[in-house]
Amino acid sequence: MNNPVDTIILDLDGTLIESTADIASAVDEVLTARSLPQAGVAHTRGWIGDGAAALVERALAWGLGRAPTASEATSALADFMTAYDGTCCRTTRLADGMPELLKALRTAKVSLTIASNKPQRFCTRILEHLGVRSGFCSIVGGDTTVRRKPDPLPLRKAVADAGGKWAWMIGDSELDRHAAAAAGFPFIGLLGGYRPTHPETLAPARESEVIGVSVGALIEALHTLRAQGTPLMFTHLRALLRAR
Repeated sequence: MNNPVDTIILDLDGTLIESTADIASAVDEVLTARSLPQAGVAHTRGWIGDGAAALVERALAWGLGRAPTASEATSALADFMTAYDGTCCRTTRLADGMPELLKALRTAKVSLTIASNKPQRFCTRILEHLGVRSGFCSIVGGDTTVRRKPDPLPLRKAVADAGGKWAWMIGDSELDRHAAAAAGFPFIGLLGGYRPTHPETLAPARESEVIGVSVGALIEALHTLRAQGTPLMFTHLRALLRAR
């Protein structure tokens, strides 16, 4: 926390990108094929974050009114992966303020990485489609490591693959927050996101986190530190963000 950061880990869905509509389209294809009602964006949004298998199981449970069987879940997951392959880049875009944040982070000369619970092939494909793939030193998806967030392993791999040592995590959910805590990395919890429990509803439990930060405030704080010639240390950033 008192060392200059060299690596920033970003969550993908709900943090770096707005992808709900494309995920919901694939979910609805799966449900429609089983004569179940479509969930739409409103329901799908809260199911995102724990990986594709959990997303599909939640959608099936909602549509069926019961927990799906193992065979039902396996079949639906395969269908979802096929459907999402066709929808993942239809409307997905960088979230509001993210182009400016990426620019500010590049200016700060830190390595950028992704740690997501989304299957890695979709992470890479979407970043390539959005034209930002080359800006990331490493991408860790939900199937890259044997455990997903909130386990710290994906974050540690993302940092190791980037050749980093001192990292921060920027995310939108309790999964990101718990993963950062377990990895021993400072956490910046952005406003919004997809999870039912958003970081802004949680009181900070550690000195190495700030919760409920707007993208604009984070960009402004980064610009302030650069203008002051202040080293990019979490204690300095935290002071600026908590003073707002």
